[in-house]
Amino acid sequence: MAWLIVAIICTIVVMIPYAIFPVVLRMMAKTPAAKLESLSVAKPEVDIVFAAYNEEKVIAEKLISVMESGYPKDKIKIWVGSDLSSDRTDEIVSELSKKYPQISLVRMEKRSGKSAIINHLMTLGKADFVIGTDANIFFEKDAVSNMIAPMLSDNSVDLVGGHLVYRGLDQQKIEGSISDEEQVYIQWENRTKEIEGQIWGAAMGVEGGCYAIRRTAFREIPRGTLMEDFFLTLSTLKRGAKVVMAMDALCSEDVSQDPEMEFKRKVRISQGNWQNTLRFISIIWTKPFPVGLIFLCHKLLRWMTPFFGMAILLSILFHSLLHPTWWPVFIAAITLVILGLISPKLGFKNKYSNLLAHFLMMNIALLLGFFQFIKKPESGIWQPTTRNAS
Repeated sequence: MAWLIVAIICTIVVMIPYAIFPVVLRMMAKTPAAKLESLSVAKPEVDIVFAAYNEEKVIAEKLISVMESGYPKDKIKIWVGSDLSSDRTDEIVSELSKKYPQISLVRMEKRSGKSAIINHLMTLGKADFVIGTDANIFFEKDAVSNMIAPMLSDNSVDLVGGHLVYRGLDQQKIEGSISDEEQVYIQWENRTKEIEGQIWGAAMGVEGGCYAIRRTAFREIPRGTLMEDFFLTLSTLKRGAKVVMAMDALCSEDVSQDPEMEFKRKVRISQGNWQNTLRFISIIWTKPFPVGLIFLCHKLLRWMTPFFGMAILLSILFHSLLHPTWWPVFIAAITLVILGLISPKLGFKNKYSNLLAHFLMMNIALLLGFFQFIKKPESGIWQPTTRNAS
């Protein structure tokens, strides 16, 4: 009986981040905030910073999307930190800087990694508001204005997340593409964080490709940090300032078309999440509500799902050894896992089997990322995900 109790408890724990907590949040949700039209006349200077390594396929479109996003060009300064790019990235940036003198290319002296580059670029600008982004994130109209609007209207807001969406979902996908499942996940995540920001000013994580931060709120990112966006989120919340989402600040990214590259990216994200967990886990008891509760229920329990999942299977197995009538339950559970893992290889197109496969893939990546975190320190130097040509 004890093993069955363990299985039930672990199942409930797994349901907290994926069902119980999000559903409770949605029951508490406020009406989406109206766009801050009254602030449309306020256009302070903004620095835009991002790291780039061999991004010749997307860098031109990226820079043009920022410059043509509708924000006054004389109020924008773009700092591109090239991590010793070996393709035409630097050449393209230099050419565009002739048309847009607001663009500055900063070539690092050695491979440094994104966090080190962001730290360096933050020392170069002087604007009160800074937007962090990535080379493959494209800004839609008014994205810059809408990202800084919450900070202009509320001095207690220090960090604002933009609304990242995928583009190209209607295009033909390569075999094994997980773009649809990723879109479902991102939409669910964005809505959850939006509500957290609305209710408590504690959106649990901005997207590193589109966020705005007060310069005074920026904290130097530790060397080797893989998830600098989550580091900035937790350091902001730890100080008692607010983090919110600006859902009208639209930024877009090409859909993920390479499942192998996407899996590696998720392993890296998991490794970075555990880095930040080690640094900030104390907020669970030092700031238990709302920040600690949100961190635990939204993030930490989700990252621990692989361990709880294995505990569920082992508990059912041990219970079945003592109570043979439970063998069908254990066999059904194992069969479900195996089918979820092999369904993409079998060519199943059912959306439920695809979501199950995606869920299992994410949790395997979470597990591998944990072991990567345990295994070795991280330099923060990266290879960009394969980009689609414009």
